[in-house]
Amino acid sequence: DGLLRRDPRKPDAPVIPDLASKWDVSADALTYTFYLRKGVKFHDGAELTSDDVKATYQRIIFPKTGMVSIRQVFFTMVSEINTPDRYIVQFKLAEPRSVNIMLKSFAAEWNPIVKKETLDKYDGNLRQVDNFPGTGAFVYSSRTPDGCGLKMNPNYWNTGLPYVDEIRHVWLTAWSPANTAALLGGQVDWAMWLAPKDGRAIGERQGLNGARMNSFTQAIVAMNTERKPFDDVRVRKAFWLAIDEQVLEEAVKDVQALAFGDVFLAGTPYALPLDQVKQMPGFRKPTAADIQEAKRLLSEAGFPDGRGFKTIDMVTRETIDQRTWATAIQAMLKQNLNVNVEIRIVDISAHGEELLKGSYDMSPLAVSKSLAGEPVDVLRGLYGVCGDRLCSENVVRWKNDEFNQLLRKFELEVNEQKRLDLSKQIRDVLTREVPG
Repeated sequence: DGLLRRDPRKPDAPVIPDLASKWDVSADALTYTFYLRKGVKFHDGAELTSDDVKATYQRIIFPKTGMVSIRQVFFTMVSEINTPDRYIVQFKLAEPRSVNIMLKSFAAEWNPIVKKETLDKYDGNLRQVDNFPGTGAFVYSSRTPDGCGLKMNPNYWNTGLPYVDEIRHVWLTAWSPANTAALLGGQVDWAMWLAPKDGRAIGERQGLNGARMNSFTQAIVAMNTERKPFDDVRVRKAFWLAIDEQVLEEAVKDVQALAFGDVFLAGTPYALPLDQVKQMPGFRKPTAADIQEAKRLLSEAGFPDGRGFKTIDMVTRETIDQRTWATAIQAMLKQNLNVNVEIRIVDISAHGEELLKGSYDMSPLAVSKSLAGEPVDVLRGLYGVCGDRLCSENVVRWKNDEFNQLLRKFELEVNEQKRLDLSKQIRDVLTREVPG
């Protein structure tokens, strides 16, 4: 369980209580006070207290050196966490932010409350720990190479829940035929990440219902700007002009649902109309002039006709979409710039490790998301800083003072027209510097 949660029974999924039964926000929007339910038990019988909430969020917002927190970006304005009472926890903000966005961030499913004793025992690193006590409706039962098991929590605080006695998870590859076959063949009762071509028609089958959702997530082709020659903006821009992003979207339309677009998320007032984006260099399908300019930039950077350019280490996950993208990018760079790419396929956990360590040249996919549709969350995650260091999601390892200052102004600005003006300046920096 988290402090708050979203109500899935209503179309707009409003924020509702979870472990916090109620909350207050100060008039200046600088203090959020949460009142915890009394008597909530962890699975090992220990009572939930404000110390557990504080320890959980300390780990998220102020990670120890060497610890990665991809959710830190949503709470950069939090300056301190206090526990004035056993059942009260307060978050102090250094500056106000939209209450709507803050509450949605607290309600994110990625922020489950973990027992302080557990975090202390493992020094905050739970990556290799399968079984540790939570407060939720299901208790850990088992884990095998093929899946894991959860059993109903008989002492769950939320009366009447859960609705089932047991959940058995089966490991299947996202967007794969095997995932769809497991659902259609009755091997599983519920599945997510169906390939779009299957998901679109799933509700037409007798006995099956389907649902689709949009996520405020932005995907980019990542270039490691700390590694030569990607520390040279001319190289990055040449690659941007030579890669056909619209083809990448089209190539995986049946296995991964994406929407081609601007540097700002579609559905926000800052995104340019799609028709306009498709006419812009770097976004449009590469023209002869684009390829000529890309070759000129590469030559100016010291690689005429691609000569002398090292073989690129492109690390990718084993999923269908990423393998498809990697192969397509490999072909585009060879055809358009005479640059060679070696594709290195790794599993999902190793892929994340390689990106976070910077042990790669390129990757066909890096992502950042917002929990409430706030562009700052996405762009800071992809390209920005959290405090005095790069945000954990900034796997392109790019730091640009002009960008970070503009993003900061954008974050603090409440006048919508001024935000629109700032968004144009942010776009100009990103399309000039091309960090991804």
